[in-house]
Amino acid sequence: CRGNMVDAFRMHIMQTKELGTCPVRQIGGCSFFYMRISNVYVVIVVSSNANVACAFKFVVEAVSMFKSYFGGAFDEDAIRNNFVLIYELLDVL
Repeated sequence: CRGNMVDAFRMHIMQTKELGTCPVRQIGGCSFFYMRISNVYVVIVVSSNANVACAFKFVVEAVSMFKSYFGGAFDEDAIRNNFVLIYELLDVL
C-alpha cells in the first residue's frame, strides 16, 4: 500500500458521515479494517488476503490491554502520554 492510498482512506473517513455502515474499505489494492474507539480510529491495513475476524480480535484485545495499563482510558491523550509504552507492548506481541 502506498501513501496515496492511506491519504485516500483518511479523506474518505473525514468525508463520510455514516461511518457505522461497514468497518472494511477497499481502496486500490489495499484493505482497511477500522474501528473507532472513543475519539481514536484504530486501522489495520493489508494488501493481501487477511482474516478480518482475527484482525478485529487483535484490535479488541490490544485495546483491552492498553486500557489495563492506562488505568481504563483509551483516548487521544492516553495514547500521547503512553506512546513509548504502546511501542514496547506492541514489540512484545
